Amino acid sequence: VTLMSDGNDWHNSPRDIDLRRNMERYGRWSGLMVLWKIVCNLHKICGNDIVQVHNYQFVPLMGWWNMLIFWFLKFTNKRIIKGCFADDPHLFRQQAKGIPAYSDTFWNGKLQNIEENKERMAFHFMPQFDKCWHTVSYHTDALIACLYEYYLCYDVSEFHKKLYYIP
Repeated sequence: VTLMSDGNDWHNSPRDIDLRRNMERYGRWSGLMVLWKIVCNLHKICGNDIVQVHNYQFVPLMGWWNMLIFWFLKFTNKRIIKGCFADDPHLFRQQAKGIPAYSDTFWNGKLQNIEENKERMAFHFMPQFDKCWHTVSYHTDALIACLYEYYLCYDVSEFHKKLYYIP
């Protein structure tokens, strides 16, 4: 198992390939440093039985880079699975419809915390990220939800055959 990650922001989780962007040190070049780390570790991320991406934006780069890297992983590995987590446009859309009846943004029959989540939601609804979510979600081999709330949001006809709930 090889874990390639940015450490999940402030959690600074352990990882084998560190993809943190050091904006203070490298500024705009930090994205190129991330790409360089990926290129240097291609031998570790190709030819695997299963690759899991955390969500649609699994590398701390712009959406189109994530799509490009996703297709590379898809064609150089046997299976690719995507986690279903709180930060993706599909969950926000479903929560706005009241699915599930309780969530970060919906409870008591109405939308909640809209002001608190406005900036976060605007980021995920940017066209480049929405397109990236669509590409990764529709072309992955499986979708894995770790919370029942996320499972309910992804429980739609286009995902039935590849959606799994693993608490």
